[in-house]
Amino acid sequence: MNVIEFSNVGKKFRLFHEKEQTLKGYFLRKVRKESSKRVEEFWALKDLTFAVQQGEILGIIGENGSGKSTLLKLIGGILRPTEGKLEIEGNITGLLELGSGFHPDLTGRENIYLNASIIGLKKKEIDEKFEEIVRFAELEKFIDTPVKNYSSGMYVRLGFAVAININPDIVLVDEVLAVGDEAFQKKCMEKFNQFRKENKTIIIVSHGLDTIKDLCTRAIWLDAGKVKAEGPPAMVVNQYLEEVAEREEREFKYRSDQIRKQTKKRWGSGEVEIRDLTFHDKSLEEKATFHTGDKLFIKLTYFANQEISNPVFGIGFFRDD
Repeated sequence: MNVIEFSNVGKKFRLFHEKEQTLKGYFLRKVRKESSKRVEEFWALKDLTFAVQQGEILGIIGENGSGKSTLLKLIGGILRPTEGKLEIEGNITGLLELGSGFHPDLTGRENIYLNASIIGLKKKEIDEKFEEIVRFAELEKFIDTPVKNYSSGMYVRLGFAVAININPDIVLVDEVLAVGDEAFQKKCMEKFNQFRKENKTIIIVSHGLDTIKDLCTRAIWLDAGKVKAEGPPAMVVNQYLEEVAEREEREFKYRSDQIRKQTKKRWGSGEVEIRDLTFHDKSLEEKATFHTGDKLFIKLTYFANQEISNPVFGIGFFRDD
């Protein structure tokens, strides 16, 4: 049974490049009939057509700005489609911006009741789940302390506990699987496994591609607001990585060409000048992207301005961190 159906769904936003600072400025522009190019229409999603079945764990991948979070907000009812039809069966909880409904001056106890009522629970239902929420968040000692005094981890744990313990039919997850310490993360994953056994529907947006492959039963790759690939998670993730690698290859070659042209930007004492550096695969074809286990050949071209008796070459690999 389908619990979510997208039929040619699109979502449009208006981008304001300039904003009138005064009422006078607004009327002057109207009187002068100036062009309104200050406002641009932007389609975050376009022509989305797919369905999600009950009990499915669907992973959504794609670059920043591809429309992933907008898609979740449409399902969660935070946004409405500009065009097309979206049908949803069942109640939803969203792990999107955890604790976004909390008031800093209220205690953890008061915020549980406030947040759960916003989600749609009645007081009697909250009373029944209160102890479970507090126990899950591991905040028994601090539940009557204002949340403005909570650490960021405590704050997010409480938001996660409220959202995860309301017995939803559909769970929306947006990059919040790494909440809390190692023990709490394990508890969260156990909760997701429980949801899977109870045939709940889970939709996960994540840049953690291993998470998508390990947890999900199906994946969708969004690119510029449209579905570019859909199917088994491993297949979709590999297609996505291949395109990223191809783009990085092109960018690397472009940067390399630019660096080669900037021969004046050198450092060192000058006895030897490095003229070129290229990476090659096992077929000796020049490449920029390599996978673990691949053979890597490095070609270094240098010019010696004087005789160097025992040249020594060093190569260093550095990560972003």
